[in-house]
Amino acid sequence: MTFLKMLIDNLLTNAQKHGFDNKAKGYKVVFELEEIDGFLTLEVKNNGKPFPDNSDKEKFITKYSTADRTSGSGLGGYDINRIAVAFGNPDWELALNEDPIYPVKFKFQFPIKLNVL
Repeated sequence: MTFLKMLIDNLLTNAQKHGFDNKAKGYKVVFELEEIDGFLTLEVKNNGKPFPDNSDKEKFITKYSTADRTSGSGLGGYDINRIAVAFGNPDWELALNEDPIYPVKFKFQFPIKLNVL
């Protein structure tokens, strides 16, 4: 459970630091959970400021890489990837600037393990 909390904390911190730059605006972070074929699908999206045009998943997950040198350590995206991989989802998705309402979308699929007695 600690890794899941760290994942969510990193997603929220990233949105707050880099996407929510105008306190007067009605920013949202939306979490959608769904079970599909034995996997828990988690989609997290926000309506904050879009990523810079030259951004992509590879840059986002690179250790010490940051889109804004004045804010952030460049470890949040690295940690998000590390946690997703530890949960068995190395191919998680990051959609940037594809949706005008929610320009930042993360999608994870975690295997559901059932303990059968």
